[in-house]
Amino acid sequence: MATFRQHLTAQKILENPGKSVSQAMREAGYSESTAHNPGDLTQSLGWQKLMDTYLPDSKVLEKLSENIDNPSGFVSNSALSIAFKLKGKYERERFAVVDEFDNWTDEELFAEMNQLEENIKRKKQAIVTSNFQESSEPIL
Repeated sequence: MATFRQHLTAQKILENPGKSVSQAMREAGYSESTAHNPGDLTQSLGWQKLMDTYLPDSKVLEKLSENIDNPSGFVSNSALSIAFKLKGKYERERFAVVDEFDNWTDEELFAEMNQLEENIKRKKQAIVTSNFQESSEPIL
């Protein structure tokens, strides 16, 4: 079951959706150190049950589906983002773009591109040769 402070935090966020969870936690009476780690709140069982009451997954997914199916009936993506964050189902930190070529020099990149182009040419030639050999019949 959600605590009084959890209810108060949710209320503060619903009153001002632009407010961060940390800020709402401070206003609800949480200590600075607790408010500094909002994930501890959003991952708690009480908070999850509270969010299931206010923002059931079915409702959030329905709105997301409406956005995809009918962009003119637009529900703010920021509102959906807030809903997912409040439910602890979306965290920017979970996503990282990794560029495996980031540390390569231009020379290494060009050499790799040339090698790949040569491989493609050889494979195309092998396909053409194979198709030609299969289609040619001896002339009598």
